Amino acid sequence: MSGMASYFAKFAKISKNCRLLIYFFFFASTSSSIIFLLLNLYLLEVGFSKENIALFNSINFLGSGLMAIPLAFILENVPRKLPFIGSALVINLAFLGICFSQNFTLLAVLAFLAGSASSILNVLVLPFLTENSLPEERVHLFSLFSAQGWASSMLGSLVGGFLPTFVSQVLHPLNSSWNYRGSILLALFISLLSLLFLLFIREKPKKKGASINLEPAFPSGNPPKGAMPKFLLIELIIFLGAGLFMPFMNLYFSTVLKVGSGEIGLVFTIASGVALAGTMLSPILAEKMGKVKATFLCQALSIPLLVGLGLVFNFYAASVLYIFRLALMNMSNPLLDSLGMEIVPPQRRATFAGMMRTTQPLSWAAMGPLAGMVMERYGFSPLFFIASGLYLISSFTLLGFFGKMEQVKSFQ
Repeated sequence: MSGMASYFAKFAKISKNCRLLIYFFFFASTSSSIIFLLLNLYLLEVGFSKENIALFNSINFLGSGLMAIPLAFILENVPRKLPFIGSALVINLAFLGICFSQNFTLLAVLAFLAGSASSILNVLVLPFLTENSLPEERVHLFSLFSAQGWASSMLGSLVGGFLPTFVSQVLHPLNSSWNYRGSILLALFISLLSLLFLLFIREKPKKKGASINLEPAFPSGNPPKGAMPKFLLIELIIFLGAGLFMPFMNLYFSTVLKVGSGEIGLVFTIASGVALAGTMLSPILAEKMGKVKATFLCQALSIPLLVGLGLVFNFYAASVLYIFRLALMNMSNPLLDSLGMEIVPPQRRATFAGMMRTTQPLSWAAMGPLAGMVMERYGFSPLFFIASGLYLISSFTLLGFFGKMEQVKSFQ
C-alpha cells in the first residue's frame, strides 16, 4: 500500500466522534477564512477608518486571549459537545450582528463576544481529540486535523476572493457594501450548516471528578530551570511582531497594491498551500538539525522576505515574498509546539498549552492600536520593518535559551 493510501486508511480507523469534529472544523474554518478575507474590506467600505478596524481586531483577539485560561478551568471536566455547539452559535450570531451594525461600540462588544466564544473551541479541541482516540492513532489524527486547517484556509481564501463578484451579480441594484455583506452572510450560512456534524457526536458520560488525560508525548524528566517563562517570552516576541501586520495583509494588498478581493483571495490560497507543504516538511528538517536550529533557520530566512514587503510596491513581487515568508514561519510552528510540550512535565502540559494559546491573541490585541495608527499616518512599510526586528530578537533569543540545551538533551 502506498504511503498516501496507508495514511488515509489509518484515518478511516479513527473514531466517528473525531471524524465528525474534523468535518465540523473544516467547514467552520472555511467560513472563518472567507470572513477573515473580507471583513476588514467590508468595514473599510462602510466607512470605518483603519484605526477603527485595527481596534476592532484587537478587541476580538483580546476576548479570545483573556478568556482562554478561565474557560479551560471552567470547562475542564464537562462534556464537550454542548460547549462546541453553544460557542459556534454565539460566534455566528455575533458576526451576524457585525454585518448590520454601524455603531462602533456595538461592533466592539460583538468582537469581544466572538473572540471569547472562539476560545472555547480552541481550548476544548485538543482534549476532545485526545479523549476520543487511542495513543497509536494520534500522530495521524493530529496530522489530519492540522491538514484540514490549511485545506479549509485554501478553500476559504479561494471562494472568498470571488464571492463578492458573484454577490454583485445577484444584488446588482444594491450599494457596493452589500457585495461584502452578502458574502459574509453566505459564509455564516456555511458555518451554521457545519453544526449538523456536531449533532451526531455521541459522548460517553464523564465520571465526576475525572480529569483530562494527556499521555506524555516525550519523556520530559526534570524540566530545565526557567524553561517555561523563557519559552513564553519567545512566543510573545514572535506574536507581537506578527500582530503588527498579519491581521491587516488584506488591507495591504487592497490599499497599497490596489488589487481586488479576487487577487487577494488567490494569493492567500496559494500561500496556504505552500504553508501546508512547508509544515509537512518541517519534521524532516528537525531530524537533520534538531528542533531549535531548524526553527531558528526558518525564522531567520523569513526576515529578509518581510523586509522586502516594506520595500517593494509591485503586486507580483509582494505576493511571492508574502507566500514564502508565510511558509517559512509556519514551518517553525509545529516545531515550537513540540518543543513547548517537551520542556514541561506531563502533569503541567495542559495548563502550559493554555498559556501558549493566550500569547497570540493577547499580543495581536496589544499591537492592533499601534498598527492602526502607523497605517493611517505612515503606511505599511514601518510595520514590516518593526516586525522584522522583533523576529530577529525572538530567533536569537530562542537559540540563546535552548540551543545548547538541545545539544545536551535530544529533543528528537
